[in-house]
Amino acid sequence: MLDDYHNLTLASVSTKSVPSSHPMITRTKTNSLKPKVFQVSKYPLSSELIAPVSYTHAKGIPIWEKAMNDELLALTNNNTWSLVELPAHHHIINCK
Repeated sequence: MLDDYHNLTLASVSTKSVPSSHPMITRTKTNSLKPKVFQVSKYPLSSELIAPVSYTHAKGIPIWEKAMNDELLALTNNNTWSLVELPAHHHIINCK
């Protein structure tokens, strides 16, 4: 019984794809997938061009500090929200 499996090679395995049951023509069917191209540079990006992932990271970059202040000012001017004192016996919730 093992002899039957011993002679099995990749050439004997069918690689034919199963035909699709739907008539949609896709890029995979037409072999017209776009190649993935990645740009490479030997020069690092300025820290001002990279979006910070946290307030701690953003607060040290002047352009991001200005953007945050502008956003807070717009929210206040549009009466979107208002700052209030934290009620006694309540805890601040963190968010991402």
